[in-house]
Amino acid sequence: MKKLLLYNAKVYIGKNQFEEAVYVENEVIKRVGKNEDLLSFCDNSVEKLDLEGRVVLPGLNDSHMHFLNIGYNAYQLDLGETKSIDDAIELCRKYIEEHNIPEGRWVQCYGWNDDNWTEKRNMTRYDLDKVSDKHPIMSVRICGHVTTVNSYVLLLLRIIISTVAVESTGFWKCFLQYNDAVIDKSLNCYLFYLESLNPKHCSCDGKINND
Repeated sequence: MKKLLLYNAKVYIGKNQFEEAVYVENEVIKRVGKNEDLLSFCDNSVEKLDLEGRVVLPGLNDSHMHFLNIGYNAYQLDLGETKSIDDAIELCRKYIEEHNIPEGRWVQCYGWNDDNWTEKRNMTRYDLDKVSDKHPIMSVRICGHVTTVNSYVLLLLRIIISTVAVESTGFWKCFLQYNDAVIDKSLNCYLFYLESLNPKHCSCDGKINND
């Protein structure tokens, strides 16, 4: 069993919080505290290393999971196993049917990768229009930086941008530049805002209902 005491150190334990020493056993941190407390705790079987005031950070292993997004994805349709755009379209259709999603309710998909598709191209609004023209559909690439929406959502963008007056945010410019596939990480946040709206407030004739 490997035992190690790092003392006379600046051990980071939280924001603006430090201790003087850390005791490690089999590569697992067991105790942190004052120098004298841990020095008296450790016997001769423990290797002791004076760090002379150096900073100690715990080992960090970031899997880049984005925990919040993992939770969101659990409630979305996973397109990660699709081999073509046609596969993705068919899977989306089945998802709407099997979950009995009412017209006007959002359909969210994620995980598609054009590198794995036979077409070797991004999904476009025309692809998603084949899924449904009665549902707003948002489909996010595996990287999280590319979002494709159908024509229904582009209509909603026109409605909200013209009504809420957010032209200065750059969303409208992005929409004009990428009217086939909406590609912008900041715009993803705006689409999530759109999704939060009650569908009855938006209609496909481009009007806003106030009831």
